[in-house]
Amino acid sequence: MNPAAFIEHGPRILELEPEDLVIRPYGLDSTVQVWQTDREDTFHHGGPPPRRPNMRIKEVQTKPDGPVFIHRLQCDGLARSADKIEANRIRQPEEGWDEGPMDVLTTRPEQFSQGGLAPGFATMWIIGLEKEDLNGHIWRVSLDCKGLLTPKVRKRRITVNNQPVNASTTLSLTGWTFSNELGIFTGWTDQRYTNLDSSRVVVVDTFLSSNPPPTDKLPGHLTPANAPAVKDIFAIPWYSSAGFTFNWPWGWSLKGIQSEQLLDKSLWLTSITTEYVPRAVVR
Repeated sequence: MNPAAFIEHGPRILELEPEDLVIRPYGLDSTVQVWQTDREDTFHHGGPPPRRPNMRIKEVQTKPDGPVFIHRLQCDGLARSADKIEANRIRQPEEGWDEGPMDVLTTRPEQFSQGGLAPGFATMWIIGLEKEDLNGHIWRVSLDCKGLLTPKVRKRRITVNNQPVNASTTLSLTGWTFSNELGIFTGWTDQRYTNLDSSRVVVVDTFLSSNPPPTDKLPGHLTPANAPAVKDIFAIPWYSSAGFTFNWPWGWSLKGIQSEQLLDKSLWLTSITTEYVPRAVVR
């Protein structure tokens, strides 16, 4: 009688070495497991390793050892949850939207869609996305996010434009309106053909609001909050033999609106342009 080629003791399927698990704050986690089984094809590329349903085997090294096989599994994926934020680069500028990209590793890419909330935020929304299959089970979902993380004050820009007025008749310039910065009178009391510089003060206020833009106010009067000082040379009494051209609206007037709504949300980024217009100018 020939002696047996092998003498077997204990179970045929068991873990031979402690798991070498690496948990990363960003990117895929990884693990190495070493198993003994009684079949050569116990483990397959792309399948889940034991105890790690959200990881996938990316490499299997198998060698026979008597009547059993030794398998070294190299795996990656998510070790402890179904989602992981891989990158978050949200910008918070002085004005306008808070926005930026976010990358999420997930086993459920279908949970993300345009118009949905960005993960971890109550007032940031997904405006665009891209999905990448990493290993047949884990996806990298790249999100473009936009919203408002913290309240913002209005951003104001003031421009003073010069608008020449060419009188068609002779004028006299009297009164302290026509003086220099030292208070010295620079006008004249006799009648002269005159070109006048008339300033137009323009204010652009940019802000985020839950209210839609006031498109029903244009054209019309609108005085900006904390309106800047204005020098209106046509506010004083005038006489002109050629008469006057009257403006409407005059004083502080709404001149333009630019507004962007965030998706279908009740949130608008709006710029309001107002201009100070004299009531009348000489012809």
